[in-house]
Amino acid sequence: MKAPKDIPPDHFMNLGDRAKVAATMAKAVRLVYDAQIYTATMCLIASYIDAIAGGDKPRYLNFLQDNLPQLCQELGGPLVFYEKFRNGMVHLNSPKLGFALIDDPGDDGQYVADVRVGTMVMRGVNVDPPCQRVHRPRRVPGRRPDPRR
Repeated sequence: MKAPKDIPPDHFMNLGDRAKVAATMAKAVRLVYDAQIYTATMCLIASYIDAIAGGDKPRYLNFLQDNLPQLCQELGGPLVFYEKFRNGMVHLNSPKLGFALIDDPGDDGQYVADVRVGTMVMRGVNVDPPCQRVHRPRRVPGRRPDPRR
């Protein structure tokens, strides 16, 4: 067996450092959102919620309700997001039938809007408000962000 390879500490990300993990998640979401890759943006958000919430459905639903109550209210509950957006994005790379991603960075701050494409009306989740919410992670008191990341 070969000796383990030494790596510098600044090349190692401690996944137990929740502040650093949150900052990295926010940076990834911002990069794909700014590139206008909205399916990847929502897929990252849905996956990151899984990671932050603890990886099971009840925790995911509780996380949504606790942290995105406006989204839950506008959609008709956290289960709608979980089944129509989270499952769709993670397993199909798109929302389920009858639902859509929209980018409407207007000042109204709404998460959800009905949209019409031709004759089809869909329930759309606005990528902009969740992206903004994820992009502004709460700071851990007493810790400064690492300027190298």
